[in-house]
Amino acid sequence: MLVKKIVAASLMTAALSATAADDVSAQLEELKNAYVKQQQEMQAMRQQIKDVESVHNEAIHKYIKDEIKSEVSKQSSLLSLSSHVEGLKIKGDLRLRYQTEDKGDEKRDRFRERVRIGAEWKTSDGWDIGIGIATGGSDGSSTNHTYGSSENSKGTNNPWDSGDLRLDYAYAKHSWDLSDGKQTLILGKMKNPFFTTKAFFDGDYRPTGVAYQVDMGMLFATVGGFTVQTHDDEKESDTSLYAAQVGVKSDMFKVAGAVYSYQNIDGADRNGGWDGVDEDGNVLDEVMLFDLLAEMYIKLDGVKITPYAQYSINTEADDEDTAYMIGAKAGIGAFSFGAEWRSMEENAVPSIIMDSDFKGGAGREGLVLGAKYKITKNMTAGVKYYDTEEINGDVSEELIQADLVYKF
Repeated sequence: MLVKKIVAASLMTAALSATAADDVSAQLEELKNAYVKQQQEMQAMRQQIKDVESVHNEAIHKYIKDEIKSEVSKQSSLLSLSSHVEGLKIKGDLRLRYQTEDKGDEKRDRFRERVRIGAEWKTSDGWDIGIGIATGGSDGSSTNHTYGSSENSKGTNNPWDSGDLRLDYAYAKHSWDLSDGKQTLILGKMKNPFFTTKAFFDGDYRPTGVAYQVDMGMLFATVGGFTVQTHDDEKESDTSLYAAQVGVKSDMFKVAGAVYSYQNIDGADRNGGWDGVDEDGNVLDEVMLFDLLAEMYIKLDGVKITPYAQYSINTEADDEDTAYMIGAKAGIGAFSFGAEWRSMEENAVPSIIMDSDFKGGAGREGLVLGAKYKITKNMTAGVKYYDTEEINGDVSEELIQADLVYKF
């Protein structure tokens, strides 16, 4: 009897345990299903948030895009370009200068200014066009305007004069690719296409004619023909310049040799005539210059150093026929410095192209020193000092220029 009771109790306990296990499993299954449902709901909510953010971002993007289009449309209404013009770039500079000259018995102080503004753009048929204007008079080697220097009908200078603006350059340029380089054709009144220095070609010099350039990486060459001055019927032909230059360049140096041939140059000087003569004392009507220029590029502990030298000889003259210049430039941070010695013999280089600040040009030699400081990205202050004298005379002159230049 006792055994039966024990067996019955065991069976009842087992049944209760099975029922409890089934209940726990059911509860766990419910919890699992609830968790899965919760995760699905959270995933759906995250997706909704992403969708809202996407719509919001698209709305912001569209708003900004519409605003930009609106502003561009407003600007376009102010400046309308031809349909084949693209990439218009306008640039220029303003230079204010105080200049003092000391010729011994004569001293002169004056304020001068230079304003240049130009535009460059590309056309749909592959041409680059450039047009610029600048202050200055009829002298093609100077864009300076001296305050109060414009003459009136009485032959005296006008007070508070406004100066003149004249054509600085106007050219068309087109480039073609070569298998190992590039070739370029330039037509019109252009910036000097040759590798040279201000000592031999004034920085404001703008030759008018045609130039052809080839750049093949390390090798480069330029040829050109230009009208220097047009004469009246008393002159057989106009004054012309024909030139060719060949050189090599790298990251460490640049060297070039050139030939400059001036035809019918007698009387073409900006001062009314050139003093270059042959052995019989006749004024030279032709000039053949053989020119060599070399530069080196050195960098030492953050200091950029550029030594350079240029030599030229006029084979049409019989004596006083050489000119040379040797100098160096250095730059460190916002500062730059330069020093050079020039010697320009009487019959060497026509004064129509020489540095107009090197007083008298031909037949002089002297020292040129300069320093600049970059005040801001676009503003520079500088000073330059010339100490020159006649090679075959006693006349000397000192010139000091203090400049403030702003580029835009």
